[in-house]
Amino acid sequence: MTARLEAGWGSPSILAQAELRARFLLRPLRRRDSQQRIFEAVSTNGAKETFILKIFPTAEQARRQYELLQNLWARFQSFDARYSVPRPRAIVPEINALLMEKLEGRSLDQLLLREFPADGERMGARMRQSGEWLSAFHRITRRAEAEPVPAQLFFEMNREELEYFLAQAEILWRRPISRVRRTIEDLAVASAAVSAPVSAVHGDFKLANVISSETRTSGIDIDATRANCVYLDVAAFLNDLDLIYSHPLNWRYSKAQVRRLQEAFLAGYFATTAYAPEAIGFFRVIGLAGILHAAQSQPASWRAWQLRRVALGALGALCGEGSAR
Repeated sequence: MTARLEAGWGSPSILAQAELRARFLLRPLRRRDSQQRIFEAVSTNGAKETFILKIFPTAEQARRQYELLQNLWARFQSFDARYSVPRPRAIVPEINALLMEKLEGRSLDQLLLREFPADGERMGARMRQSGEWLSAFHRITRRAEAEPVPAQLFFEMNREELEYFLAQAEILWRRPISRVRRTIEDLAVASAAVSAPVSAVHGDFKLANVISSETRTSGIDIDATRANCVYLDVAAFLNDLDLIYSHPLNWRYSKAQVRRLQEAFLAGYFATTAYAPEAIGFFRVIGLAGILHAAQSQPASWRAWQLRRVALGALGALCGEGSAR
């Protein structure tokens, strides 16, 4: 049975592939990787509504994403409608696709190029709102208010990536890195001694996955299939701000300007609560070491080289060696 796409759509809605092609014009938007395609779907009726069609590797993944977004959308509406996720509209099982609303606004990485540093105050406000969105997301998916930070577990799980970082640092910095190693170990020990909330984690919380408009901030490309320490998402966003220097158009930003954006984000997330900076620093080191390690397998290019250079610099700054630029 095919559900009709009208106001008050059924939940879940199933859309046949033939009806999709008959009722929508599809335009490719971007390709995230070899297994995923995203299209803009414009209805051919009089309303000319625009949606996003996202194709997954399997129909089961499309169904799970539909159910996740439906659940989160309802929770955000009850919690604070200023923050949201794309509202899912229908599943097209024949092509493993999910049809969802197209959000108003632009992603933060696009807005950074358009507004910053000319309008630093406005960009700072968007960063605060991004922190508030993440805080709301973690609150509506909370599993525990306080559990020990699993620092030692992450240290062991990411030992290969950390050793690769240390090896690269010793080669490029041309000096012993024993102090850097001790700093990472000390961060792990200090982090394991503190507690933090446990919630569903976004899984890829970065500038490109936050859509900001004048009235609403939304998160996209949410995984949320596992619960973990909330500092993981916080650290990922802070790292992504440091990594903006891997794009040549972002070289005009000073380290102090980027630091202010990071502080605005933290102020939005931790508006009324204390936090453990050592634990966030530890997860930032883990995340950047993973990015550096993964970058070695990328095809040789200036962008890949620059990403490795910037990631190594950011790691050095976190470990008290050099700067992030």
